[in-house]
Amino acid sequence: MNIYLIRHADALPVDHQHITTDEERPLSDEGLRQVARLVSAFKRLDIPITRIFCSPLKRTLQTAEELARQLGQPQSEVIACEQLLPGGSSKKLCKLLRQHQDQHVLLIGHEPDLGLHTAYLIGSKRARIAYAKGGMALVESNDPVRKGTGTLLWMLTSHWLNS
Repeated sequence: MNIYLIRHADALPVDHQHITTDEERPLSDEGLRQVARLVSAFKRLDIPITRIFCSPLKRTLQTAEELARQLGQPQSEVIACEQLLPGGSSKKLCKLLRQHQDQHVLLIGHEPDLGLHTAYLIGSKRARIAYAKGGMALVESNDPVRKGTGTLLWMLTSHWLNS
């Protein structure tokens, strides 16, 4: 299974345009540009995403839905799940992934959790992995997805995707 991990795109701050909580922060204009760069990268690399899992917070859900729309994916393939909420369990996330037999799956979440999930997948608690907003990585797992079954193949920032 190829697991593409993405940190949600840039979002508006709390107290901007009547936003009162972190959970309701929508994507900013820069966030929409970051999503467009991600879409361009997926198309250039010819990555056939078959399922998108995301945190149910507004900025991650918008990132997922916009990616799906621009990639021509059905919206039904976007699944909001609590495992990708801040503080979500890596073990439970792996269990969710094992329930699906997709070859190319996309996970959209938050920092520092994505870095922790990535470290869990590659089997190193000591790994310090940080995602920039709109950045992504690829972890390959040839075994059923569990702690330590993955290999981090690459990691890209949103700025790199712009070039």
